[in-house]
Amino acid sequence: RSIVGGVLYFGERVWREITSRRETAVTGVWVHPASGAIELRFSKPSLRYQAGQWVYLCVPDVSPYQWHPFSISSAPEDPYVSCHIRPLGDWTL
Repeated sequence: RSIVGGVLYFGERVWREITSRRETAVTGVWVHPASGAIELRFSKPSLRYQAGQWVYLCVPDVSPYQWHPFSISSAPEDPYVSCHIRPLGDWTL
């Protein structure tokens, strides 16, 4: 039984690595002055999600190996995916 679990885990990690390397088009970046939050919108047709889920984001210009989780703030029926990011530290500045 533990072999099956290990194979499933390894398969999921490989699948995540393959899908994470697909190029993503950023369609908009807005700064909300009242809160200082940054709204990041991008197009990722292959991404299917439900309300309350989160996504790992990587900015290769900052660090190609650092992935950080952010809550998805758009609705699943929106034609884009958006995350609101509040700068707190070096990575999100």
